[in-house]
Amino acid sequence: MAKITTSTTISTSVEVSAVLVQNALELAQLRETQRELAKKEAMLKEHLLNALGEAEEATFGGVVVYKTQTSTRRSNDLKALAEKFPEAFKETLRETPVVKIITL
Repeated sequence: MAKITTSTTISTSVEVSAVLVQNALELAQLRETQRELAKKEAMLKEHLLNALGEAEEATFGGVVVYKTQTSTRRSNDLKALAEKFPEAFKETLRETPVVKIITL
């Protein structure tokens, strides 16, 4: 049986079954696959956008096969907000507990 240990401020551990060890290994493999797919996605997007140049859509045999859609994302600069309005920043700050599974 494998022993999985969690580390936080207070460390606890529990002995787990072989099934849970297999689950942890599968999770690690899925995460690796996600990283590989994200890299491949970025490469394909770059390639497709480069092929467009200034055009907005690509055709093959006169049929549109892909096109771009432009939008604007807006977000707040939290560092600047904390510096300029520290009271408002503190009053609106939310803390959410998060539990992560760290595979070894």
